[in-house]
Amino acid sequence: RPTGVTAMSKLENVQKRSLKWILHEECESYSSWPTYIRKCRQVDILPLSGRFDLNDLLLLHKVINRLIPLILPDYFSFFQGQSRLRSSHFDRLSLVCSITPSLSTNVLATSFFFRTYHEWNRVPLEIRELECHSEFKGSVTKFLWCEILIVRSKQRLITLTTDLFVNLRCLMSRMTVPWGP
Repeated sequence: RPTGVTAMSKLENVQKRSLKWILHEECESYSSWPTYIRKCRQVDILPLSGRFDLNDLLLLHKVINRLIPLILPDYFSFFQGQSRLRSSHFDRLSLVCSITPSLSTNVLATSFFFRTYHEWNRVPLEIRELECHSEFKGSVTKFLWCEILIVRSKQRLITLTTDLFVNLRCLMSRMTVPWGP
């Protein structure tokens, strides 16, 4: 899995070209994120970054449910209910890490378990509780699509708000206010 923005962008571009080929739209532009997401949704393929997240979560689910002969590293444990914070979003299936990676050596921060446990904790408890792998896969795929579509909606709202603000400023600058009697 690429960890850099540039490498991920290059791979996303390969997927965009593939989508264009599949949909017979070689002359169309998929440069905008909403267009790309809409086309991915049309063929029911997660954007590449979402597919990487999905595969990471599926592997971690197999590890946690002992469906494969791989165990969690010792520096991970499940949340036991004690938090220094007044309110915590952690639950009994949330993973906590006992070590913090050094910023100078980013090896641990980009490793599978360290990278994925944050994603795992974002998934709702009712999905993480599923022991059947195929049910988990379907539910987590729906969850990831919802997250992608919510982000797209937020971006659209920000764009609309920005456009509205710019238009309002333009209108106000054209208005003349009478001074005096």
